[in-house]
Amino acid sequence: MARYNYFPNDVLGTLYFANLDKRDINGKYSFELGNLSQAAVNMLSKAGANVKYVEDDKYGREHYVGVTSDYPYPIELDEGIELTEGKNIGNGSTAQVTFATYHHGRAHNNGIGLTALGKVLLKSYVPYDSSESGEDRPRKEAI
Repeated sequence: MARYNYFPNDVLGTLYFANLDKRDINGKYSFELGNLSQAAVNMLSKAGANVKYVEDDKYGREHYVGVTSDYPYPIELDEGIELTEGKNIGNGSTAQVTFATYHHGRAHNNGIGLTALGKVLLKSYVPYDSSESGEDRPRKEAI
């Protein structure tokens, strides 16, 4: 049974690569939360979470965390937010998330995992656009 270290505050950020209710290519439910405030970066880092930063990141994530789960993340919609039917949540949507850290036995990432607890509160919605990802491009012969 995992023992969680709960954070005193929720974290507000921008969603990237959100697979909240469908599995990603690794068979997990996952998302990245970026554009974190300095207070959020300090809180997550102090608890041992792996807060990443990529200078000149082409997605504009700035400081961000990645989260994966074997279970779907329930989505709660903020007042006035409606999801477009048949559309997934796209990069640039904003969300408020309750995080906790836990200890695990995998040494490759310092033994501390980050998980999202409860519902992911969607504060703003940008529909996923597959044309931005290049998925609609015709395949070329592999070499």
